[in-house]
Amino acid sequence: VSFTTNWWRQQQMSGISIDQVGAVATWWEACSGSEGDGNLPTLAGFFTGQGATELSNILDDDSCCLFEYIIESLKRVYGVDEHAMGIQENAANAEIKVKGTSEQDGLIVTNGIIAISYKSWKEDDLTNAKDGTVVDFACDYGDRDLQSIVEPLFFAGTETAAGAHGHMEGAVVAAERAATEVIEYLRNCKKL
Repeated sequence: VSFTTNWWRQQQMSGISIDQVGAVATWWEACSGSEGDGNLPTLAGFFTGQGATELSNILDDDSCCLFEYIIESLKRVYGVDEHAMGIQENAANAEIKVKGTSEQDGLIVTNGIIAISYKSWKEDDLTNAKDGTVVDFACDYGDRDLQSIVEPLFFAGTETAAGAHGHMEGAVVAAERAATEVIEYLRNCKKL
C-alpha cells in the first residue's frame, strides 16, 4: 500500500505490525519514501491460508472492496483514522480504479492518492498447482528441485532453502548453500 506521506513515522509508529484478526497477518515498511529516489512510502502486507481465502472472496465480490478492506485493516491495526493516514475527505470519496488481475502481474487498486498492489501467488500458475494439488504455503513453498545443481547454474533464494521459507533466515541459508556449491564447482573446474 503506497501513500503520499509516511504517516506511521510522522506519528512515531513502527512500520511493523502483527494482526491476529484480519486477513493480512503481517505489515512492514517496504519503503520509507525518504531516500529521495522518487519511491512512495509503502507498507507491505503478507497473508497465508485463511487470510488468502478471505481476500480472494472479497475480490470475487468486487475488486474495489479490496481498497476499503485494506484501509480498514490498517486503521484497526495502527489505531488511526483516514486523516492520520493522509487520506483527505475528497480522496476518501474519490473514484476507485482497478487495473490488472491478481493472478498474473498483479492487481492495482487506487483512489488517485493511495495505491494498493495485490498479487495472489496462490492463483499464479507458476507458483501454485491448478490440478487440484493442495499446496500448504505456511510450511513448504518453493520447489525442492531448485536446490539441485544444474552445472553451471545454481539457484539461491528463500524458496530454495531447506527451512525458514519466506523469511530472511531462509534466504541466508540458501545463499550460503549456493555459495558453497559454486566454490566447489570452481575448484573442480581448476582440477580439469
